[in-house]
Amino acid sequence: MKNFKKWAFTGLLFLMVSLVYSQGNTNSAMSGKVADKDGSLPGASVLAVHTPSGTKYSASTDENGYFRISNMRTGGPYQLVLSYVGYKSETIDNIYLSLGETNNNNVILISESSVLEEVVVQGKQDNVFNANKTGAQTVIDSRKVQNLPSLSRNIADFARLTPQAQLRGDDVISIGGQNNRYNAIYIDGAVNNDVFGLSANGTNGGQTGVSPISLDAIDQFQVSVAPFDVKISGFAGGAISATTKSGTNNFEGSAYFFNRDQSLAGKTPPGLAGDNPREKLADFTARTYGVRAGGAFIPNK
Repeated sequence: MKNFKKWAFTGLLFLMVSLVYSQGNTNSAMSGKVADKDGSLPGASVLAVHTPSGTKYSASTDENGYFRISNMRTGGPYQLVLSYVGYKSETIDNIYLSLGETNNNNVILISESSVLEEVVVQGKQDNVFNANKTGAQTVIDSRKVQNLPSLSRNIADFARLTPQAQLRGDDVISIGGQNNRYNAIYIDGAVNNDVFGLSANGTNGGQTGVSPISLDAIDQFQVSVAPFDVKISGFAGGAISATTKSGTNNFEGSAYFFNRDQSLAGKTPPGLAGDNPREKLADFTARTYGVRAGGAFIPNK
């Protein structure tokens, strides 16, 4: 019994230390201002609903009419409802959140007693110039992960979308001209570097030629170069943050199979073979396969 208590305490302590040292961006946020034609509206109600899962996030505006909702699930679509007593509610649909960024929505509410005599145009912050960015970064959302081609089903195939990144050799990622050993890889905030130095590409599972995590489990990627965000640190090259998928109200899944053998590879590139026959590799087989399933234990939770 004493040994059980000792091991249980040790496991709890290890879990607490792991949570403390977890870092990197793992979620998104919303912010904005609610006002009327005369000025800000303090105490206005803000409700954001993640449509696929029914998850709700709520907040109220401060004395200056500003609101902020943190620790939100990435992706979407979201429905944002802003309301105030005596005013017509405003609803904004199809909002998608990117990893580590804040979506801004400034809304002007109309009094229910007012008679509209003109068209009111409401503008949203242009995502091209985002004041919430903390440095050069590239966000690869779930739609890009699904649609972009991938030769090895490795995170390196998507890191190359960053202008400062270069892919060399066997999925070796160099960011900002630095050695790949100076990169940091986070999955849901947990460090996934090859801490023992066994893999040439600096990632767990690199010796076996596989990604440290299946692409089917990834929701979004974020590649950061020299950020000044205190949540991301401990690297000199770049930080690759990934968040995993969560279930929705609908049960869904996917399956994949990836095959590579000597008939699909060779030692001599086609452009250099000339009139000579191309040199083949010895017989080999490399197969990767997997399946994913997700749903809701309790709908809208």
